[in-house]
Amino acid sequence: MNFNYLYYLTFIDLHNRYIPDIETQYAYGMKSGAALPWCNRVMAKTDVTTAEVLEIKDFFGEIPFRWFVQDSDAIQINTLKDAGLQYICDYPAMSMDLSQLTSSIYQPEITVREMISACDEVIWLSVSQQAFGIAHPSEFKKFIDALKQRAGSMVVRLYTAYYGDIPAAVSIVFDHGDIIALHWVGTIPAYRKKGLGFAASHSALLEAKKNGYKTALLFASPMGKPLYEKIGFKEYAMYKIFGK
Repeated sequence: MNFNYLYYLTFIDLHNRYIPDIETQYAYGMKSGAALPWCNRVMAKTDVTTAEVLEIKDFFGEIPFRWFVQDSDAIQINTLKDAGLQYICDYPAMSMDLSQLTSSIYQPEITVREMISACDEVIWLSVSQQAFGIAHPSEFKKFIDALKQRAGSMVVRLYTAYYGDIPAAVSIVFDHGDIIALHWVGTIPAYRKKGLGFAASHSALLEAKKNGYKTALLFASPMGKPLYEKIGFKEYAMYKIFGK
């Protein structure tokens, strides 16, 4: 299960479309074209060789990327180190049975909207830029456009949580058959600790449940993990992240 789910969380499989940009014997990479590390992702089986890692590095060239490896995979971790990749951080992978998701009442000032039009997407991108401190927003837009092109626009759903009339938090959901993956949940600094990140996540998940999805997946940041646990997610694996 862990390895199959990792295909989804690294964007190598979108809506049951297996679309790696590079594939060696044991490694798989997604190159979005954006020069932001988290927008380019790699995964591999434990059998991956140093030569394959070097081939992946050559493929990305000057474009930064992040390589995800389960923390128990000591063989692959050593191979990555031997090939010159640097440890970045740890991220837990979490899953949830959406049948267990319950309704929730948000603060009266909070509403959540699915962002459908081109104008909506501009708002979503602006909030994302502020929430994540993205220094090069045009690169992030390039990443979102690449994913929508790969997966199809109806497979990618953008959500924004408003505090009154202010768009203040975002989330994005990817469709993988009866599984969804939740990504890029963030709140602009001035509106944190008001329940907006919870609302942006929960509302997207509740909509997915109503539409018949069974399971939700995500990578959790240290800041976000307590929020996801509150919703009902449970950690199923820990990943170490490497890059150059």
